[in-house]
Amino acid sequence: MKIINKAYLLIFIAVICLLFLSVASQPAKACAGCGTSCTYHAYRNCYGNGVYWFDSCGNVQDLYQICAGSQKCQYGQCVVRYIPIPVPAPKPVAPPEPAPAPTPPLPTDTTDNNIAPFSISFSARQNQNTEQWQKTASIGANSAILFRISAVNNSGDIINDINISTNIPSKITSIGKLQVDEIPFSGDIISGINIGQLAPGTAKIITFEGKTQGISQTSSEQAVATITALNIMQTDSVLINFTQSPASVAQAASTQAASGFLAFLKRWYLWILVGLVLIVLFVIVFRRLSSNI
Repeated sequence: MKIINKAYLLIFIAVICLLFLSVASQPAKACAGCGTSCTYHAYRNCYGNGVYWFDSCGNVQDLYQICAGSQKCQYGQCVVRYIPIPVPAPKPVAPPEPAPAPTPPLPTDTTDNNIAPFSISFSARQNQNTEQWQKTASIGANSAILFRISAVNNSGDIINDINISTNIPSKITSIGKLQVDEIPFSGDIISGINIGQLAPGTAKIITFEGKTQGISQTSSEQAVATITALNIMQTDSVLINFTQSPASVAQAASTQAASGFLAFLKRWYLWILVGLVLIVLFVIVFRRLSSNI
């Protein structure tokens, strides 16, 4: 029993010693110089390159983790240290070529494309001295009519190689007295004449005369004048009224009456011949019957 009691006593003493050593090895739980107690292992924070426990008073206590390798301690934990990837230096860029100078705009053409560089005016009159030039003229049989063409340069440039031609009704049987700016001019105005050139803003006047002979019937027809230059053509026209004289009208009426009578005869002559034959036969038969009585 004594041996057992000694053994229990030794065990008890050993336990007391261990407790004393463990208490002695712990850091103080009180702040230095302050009379308050500190909470043990209150939080973790970085210390050097490791994570340590700290008490509530801010004293370092036990090691929690060592940050090894590429790790580092940050905000109370080990994190991978950021290693920047080297970025190659940018290649030198050649300076941009200077932009070409803007092309100056072309001068604006203020000319109206709908307006030809030249124009033509065609007119006529029957009496050479008293009547005005008009767009409508009347003419009878065996009479003369005067025509006038005005060719005008409306542009600011000289126009060369100008051709003038006309289309005259067939009732006007002869053309003559052709003049350009009151100077006699040789040529055929029907097929066309070349009047040369026109300076800017100038005009040339062409006149000629036409004559009629007999006019069988009253009618109205157009005479047309054409100017051609620079591959451009312009035209103008005059209305001509062809009238019959009283003598021509009477002659035409008598001719029409005669022709009507002949037509009547041609249409009814067979019936007339048949009637005459019947009358002759009737007379012959009547005479024979009278002689027998």
